[in-house]
Amino acid sequence: MNHAGHHQVSIKIAQEYPVMNRAAELGYNINRGSNGIALPTDIGTSLETGLPLHTGRHLSARHEGSADALVHREMNALQRKYDRGMIDDSNLISEIGNIEDRIRLALKTNQVRLQAADPHWKPRN
Repeated sequence: MNHAGHHQVSIKIAQEYPVMNRAAELGYNINRGSNGIALPTDIGTSLETGLPLHTGRHLSARHEGSADALVHREMNALQRKYDRGMIDDSNLISEIGNIEDRIRLALKTNQVRLQAADPHWKPRN
């Protein structure tokens, strides 16, 4: 089967949020296993596995149902909570783990997509 690794919270998006820089200072590693998932790189394998298609550049956050839009929503919420003191340094990395879990679930259940050609994507009405 043909698969490629995918960061649930991408390096590019994480760099936009100061809270992720703080997490890195506290020991968070964006390349840790819990932030990754192997996804199929061809439509046949995507259909066989039920997982989203991962063939390169992702749809941007402006596309309906894009995984990047979900990641930005999660990162914005995390940044707001951290800025307001609702999350502190002692639980920041665990909160990021919760975000990774939610993104993974959304990918595995085809609630979001990475590519326009994803065979599982059904727009919401």
